[in-house]
Amino acid sequence: MDKKLIIEQINRNIETIVEQTQAISQYEKKIPQIEIDIVMGNLRDLYERFVVLNSANNQKIEIKLEKQVVVEKTFHEEVFAADIEKPAPVADEKPVMEEIIPEEKNR
Repeated sequence: MDKKLIIEQINRNIETIVEQTQAISQYEKKIPQIEIDIVMGNLRDLYERFVVLNSANNQKIEIKLEKQVVVEKTFHEEVFAADIEKPAPVADEKPVMEEIIPEEKNR
């Protein structure tokens, strides 16, 4: 669902709750239970709309993050491909030299 549409629904729901709250505040004595139940139902609806908005908001962020990772991988592959293929020099190894002694002829 589009975030703009969800936000419009939230705003309409808030307006309804404000109007109902103003109507409830007009009662001087006991507020009818049905009035309180209706407002509480609208508050639940408002909460659920925010849950949907949160889900839609997080879903779009994940898509953007996936795209960024792909861009970073592409950048690293292009820039560092030559470095990755080269083996690292080993500093601790010393060249081994064999001493070759010529054989003496006719001893």
